[in-house]
Parts: sequence; C-alpha cells; structure tokens
Amino acid sequence: QIQTLWHSRAPPKKSELVAALRVVNRGQLTSFKVLLSEYSQRLSSQKEFTDGQGRAEHLSVKTLWHGSSPKVLWSICCDGFDRAHATVCVWGKGCYFAVNPDYANRYAKEVSVPGLDDKDGYVTKAMCLAMVLCGEMAKGKNQEYPAPVKPHSKMLHKYENTCDDPNNPGIIVTYKDYQAVPMYVVIYRVPE
Repeated sequence: QIQTLWHSRAPPKKSELVAALRVVNRGQLTSFKVLLSEYSQRLSSQKEFTDGQGRAEHLSVKTLWHGSSPKVLWSICCDGFDRAHATVCVWGKGCYFAVNPDYANRYAKEVSVPGLDDKDGYVTKAMCLAMVLCGEMAKGKNQEYPAPVKPHSKMLHKYENTCDDPNNPGIIVTYKDYQAVPMYVVIYRVPE
C-alpha cells in the first residue's frame, strides 16, 4: 500500500523505499475524529453560509507527506503536529503537507539506520505520511496566521486550510491541533 502510494505520487528521483513504520496514537486519533465531526457539522449547515448552501463536498481526509528532522518526527508521533515548528511560511503560518513526496523530501533530514551503508552515494532520510483533515481552502499568504475569514460565512468562520493553489493544491497548510495525524514514518534512500 505505502509503496504504491509512494510511486504514484512523484517520489524523489532514483529513491528507494526502505521501510514504513506504522504510527498509532489513540489520543491523536480521538482528537482528529472530534475535529472531523465538528468540521462536518459546520460545513453541512446551510444556515452557516450566506447563500444558504452547505459546503460538505469540500470536506475530505487526504493522505499527505511531511518532511522534517528525526527529532521533530519523533515529537509528531508522540505529541502531534505543532505549528510552533513552522519556519518557512510562504502559504501561511501552520503545518505544511505536500501532495507529492518529492516536495516533502526538501525538508526531510538524514536518519541513521543500522545496517544501511550510506557510502554508496545515497543518503537515508525519513518523512511522515499523515491523514490530513481538509475543508474549504484559500490561497495562503506569507506568514499569515490564522487562516483568512470566509467571505460567505455568516459566523465569520475561517477557512479550514490555506494552500498554494486552491484549484489544484500541491501544498496544504493546517492551523488547528489534530487537524492532521501521523500514519507512517517512511524511511527511504536518495542520491546525495
């Protein structure tokens, strides 16, 4: 399953998938489900929007990639994604996820795996594959926090996500705790 997803989503060139380590954190999953229910109710409500139309079709759970250092990946597995680690905030100040692992590879760092020789011109890296709760999206702005208010929301709710291109997002930003949960830590090798 992970191998198929890896190869179908533009992995880094000449990469070799080494392992996928399943992450199960019941607390994070419970919080994710609560937020999913909240978003579902809000986006389904016709009373929420000025045109009287619900937006439930915008709600989805996507599998997306997140590159970071081994220390931060460990923290994500234990405690969840944390906006405080955001450094490059071109599309908003939140947690960043990529549709393609090649993009997340830019932020993934080297890891040490016993038994793997990195002297053959390859380096070993790790990134996270996450479930990400997505709703209505707006194009993000540099250092923007929080997400902008929806102009069609009677209650002045904010967009659930920002992204690089609302018509075809390649990068999606989350702003709420537990809007994403780690599913796998993926270990792979790429040319130096």
